[in-house]
Amino acid sequence: MKCKNHSIELGNKFKQNGLLESSNSIFQVHGSIKNSCIIDSVKIRCVDAFDENCVIVPLFNKTFKHLVRLKEDCENIFKISYCSEEISLKITQKKLPNPLYDVQPLYIIPKNSDGNFQTTSDDPNNDVSSALLKINLVLELSQCVFADKIADALRSESSRCFVLQKCQIINSNFSVDDVRKMTQWELYDKLADELLRVNGREIIERRKFIGFLSCTRFDGMRDDEDY
Repeated sequence: MKCKNHSIELGNKFKQNGLLESSNSIFQVHGSIKNSCIIDSVKIRCVDAFDENCVIVPLFNKTFKHLVRLKEDCENIFKISYCSEEISLKITQKKLPNPLYDVQPLYIIPKNSDGNFQTTSDDPNNDVSSALLKINLVLELSQCVFADKIADALRSESSRCFVLQKCQIINSNFSVDDVRKMTQWELYDKLADELLRVNGREIIERRKFIGFLSCTRFDGMRDDEDY
């Protein structure tokens, strides 16, 4: 027999059983349980016209957090249940129209490199396509964190942050040896010149770039070094 008088309370920016807008691809659903019982988890169901996914999210000090991926330009409906209580959350994912500024990730491959990045010996997934997937995911998560902090600070009912483009491959004219001999400031200047030629000054003025070099290597730490 299920208990009664439970309450699922979502975070500050959420409207109970209401609609929320987000410009991000990944979104954090979080909240707390009031008048909890022995059940130590909540269920979050994504209600879709073609599919319905359900995940079990454990409670920690009567609170829960879970990341969901939103489908673009549509209403994403989630059912959150705890014991006998259930609420609905509707999130519309909308890209910001005509943004003044955006962030462009870059995967920079030197001219004599195959684009494979350094990884552990038991991980074979280090090719260019894997790099793009990892970079996109990490920056989408960063975008989610920033949006969450901004929404909480402003007590906003929308979750908006910087506009994030998909990672782009840049084939540099510099070799691996050239790159590894440069200081960080030389790298910045030389690669910025290449980007300017590829993208043009008009794009540069309204776009921030974050670059990842495919040939970066970590040689380990000395015994006297700290993290």
